[in-house]
Amino acid sequence: MVETHDGVMLLTLPQAAARLQVTVSCLRSWKDRRRITYVKIGRSIRIPAAEIDRIVKDGTVGRREVPRG
Repeated sequence: MVETHDGVMLLTLPQAAARLQVTVSCLRSWKDRRRITYVKIGRSIRIPAAEIDRIVKDGTVGRREVPRG
């Protein structure tokens, strides 16, 4: 189940990992190195869905034109 807080969709680490197709331990490593934004609710960690979108956008490599000739 996806949680929302003030209209912000929050994902658990397993949910976020599944969306990015990485392991939960990879996300924990990124969190520990502060490479991703996260929300701490008590002892629980949540990743904003917008952060998943940012990671995908920042990691997207554009198409490269190959010269013909």
